[in-house]
Amino acid sequence: MSLTESPLDSLPNELLDQIISSLSSSPPSLAKVHRPPSTHLTTSRTRDLKNLSRVCSRLLELVRPQLFAHACFNIKDVADFLSFISSLNLGRYVMSIVVQGMDSADNREDPFWWRQVLDCLDPLRITVIAPPPFLAAMLGTQIMDGHSWAFEVPFQILQLQRKSRICVSPLSLTRQSPGLLEARAWSSFDFNESSSLRAYNHYEYFLFQVPSLFNQWGTVASTRPFSERLPLCRSFKSLTSFRYTAVFPFYNHVKLVLDAVELMTNLRSFSIQLAPSSCDKSTELEQRGSMDPSDPWMEITTGYSLVAHTVKNMANMASLVEFHTSDLDFDALRLELSPILCDVLDNREWAHDGHCTWIKLSSNGELDGPALPILAHTLLSHGQSTTENLKTEPSQPHNVAQNWNLSDDVGKGFQDSFDGVFRSGIVIGFSKLRDVQKEDSDDDEYIGQLPRHLLTTHLHQSHSTNSQAKTYIIHPINFSAFAPKRLLASLLNRSHQPTLSRDEAISCLDSVELFPVYDFQAIAEAINMISDPINTTPSPHSPILIIVAGLDTLAEGVIRASNAARGAAMLTSVLRSLTQLTRAHASNLSVMLVNTSGLGTMTSQTTAPGRYLGSLTRIGQGDGISSAFRGQGSEISLFPSLLMRTLDQGVDTHLLLSSVGQVSVVEVIKDRVGEHVGRWCVWEGSR
Repeated sequence: MSLTESPLDSLPNELLDQIISSLSSSPPSLAKVHRPPSTHLTTSRTRDLKNLSRVCSRLLELVRPQLFAHACFNIKDVADFLSFISSLNLGRYVMSIVVQGMDSADNREDPFWWRQVLDCLDPLRITVIAPPPFLAAMLGTQIMDGHSWAFEVPFQILQLQRKSRICVSPLSLTRQSPGLLEARAWSSFDFNESSSLRAYNHYEYFLFQVPSLFNQWGTVASTRPFSERLPLCRSFKSLTSFRYTAVFPFYNHVKLVLDAVELMTNLRSFSIQLAPSSCDKSTELEQRGSMDPSDPWMEITTGYSLVAHTVKNMANMASLVEFHTSDLDFDALRLELSPILCDVLDNREWAHDGHCTWIKLSSNGELDGPALPILAHTLLSHGQSTTENLKTEPSQPHNVAQNWNLSDDVGKGFQDSFDGVFRSGIVIGFSKLRDVQKEDSDDDEYIGQLPRHLLTTHLHQSHSTNSQAKTYIIHPINFSAFAPKRLLASLLNRSHQPTLSRDEAISCLDSVELFPVYDFQAIAEAINMISDPINTTPSPHSPILIIVAGLDTLAEGVIRASNAARGAAMLTSVLRSLTQLTRAHASNLSVMLVNTSGLGTMTSQTTAPGRYLGSLTRIGQGDGISSAFRGQGSEISLFPSLLMRTLDQGVDTHLLLSSVGQVSVVEVIKDRVGEHVGRWCVWEGSR
């Protein structure tokens, strides 16, 4: 039959358009963008539209808008691609482009290829698959790729999308933009970071830095001054949706990603995937090696505890209303992650669809969360003496203040409640300020009193309930706060009701094992000794408390004998062992770290005795930790060294003891897995 006699050719354009729409499909890159990055991102076996366009010239004209709506090219061929598009006047049809970069030391490619492309085209979606350093250069930044050999990540995927084309001149906007992120008002940002699994085969893998944009952006967000964060905030201002995909990233890297996400203040939807998808078979090859198979899953669990709190904070402080995680599609992960997410994203504020999505409920306008750190010092009246104000703080008329009062938690000690500061399944740190001057007192006793009170309260409760509590105390040989005589005196203190007889108190101390140590290596060995019986004969009904004192001081000894990197590495290893114990026995095991060196530096300015200067200090250098009770002018970070920052990373809840005049105050300066930051109380120090 001749072409002119074909029934297809006789159909009206409206019906032909319907046929073309039925044959057209979404580009393959949309379905593959969150799978392991591969050069097959645009591969498709479907040729329906192309075959239809070959039927006749009339159909070619009708098919052309759909056929060239989604284009792809290699960066090295950008000139030829644009020449082809211009010669056939196809630019108006191009709605999305997929670009592949193969940048290498032997074959350098232009990271600013997008300028000439956006001069000719105005796509709604751009997807780029390229090596990590090239993606960074394309966005006008640089990354630390010195550890790339450990990860072996050839490609990562970045996808930017917007809802409509711009009204201003694309040419002027493109030429003014330092990076692709600023070239258009993108509303959606998807990033596939690839897999970190190969790095787990290396000793102390958690010290390696992922070659990623978010490693750099997260560092800027968390450690740089506002003037350096501001350009990044401006780049993110149009984003309303962000999706992050990675395979087994380290939890400390997830924290950097979340730090960067918090700069996306207009974000309304946040999606995340940290585990391999069900169709991802490449990880089976990556798992071959010397890795501990439990490590990657432990990293995911810890990472999601950070994710949950970031989501809640962004919903309260910014515009976030939707959270999605595809990791809950896996039954095993759902059992592990659902309690973590549901505890934080509770049904009073969030609606869970029973699958993978949480939607923020409408707010009633009331503040039901804990106070931010700045609110603590606003409770202090400048018209009265600091000591009088602090000691009478329960009688202040401000009703909300009672929610910030830490006294009840301190008095009750460890509780089987997620709402409590002191609970099972976490690592709790106790620190003092390094610049606190207490020449006339016992420094060990100053930092050791509160942990000892919590310990003896714990022992007293165990005695009352006839539970077989077990306590392990690891401390330097010269640390006296947990000496048997002091433990006995604390147990006999009348603040514990009902009071114990001397024989009963001694009986309680039978469950306490002391491990005096001389150096850091001895601490590591003691933790291993403790771990063996806990892991081999677990008893979910017997509370276990591990206290490690002087870990920071002994780590400083390693640094003096070697270097800072070795000291931080050894400290990280010990902290991870303790974290793994708390996560593996979350229902009955807690860890307390009593840091004896103190935070900050000796040159930090202290508060004058008897005088509170009434100035909240946002701790400098971007470590994100605030204290309401530091004197005015204290611009030095609480964690100025690698050792101190490493120590803080291993702590879930961090309490700081400081002095306001003659009064000791304890405040929660960090709470990774709860909502207690900013809570405080006077610490009498007589327990």
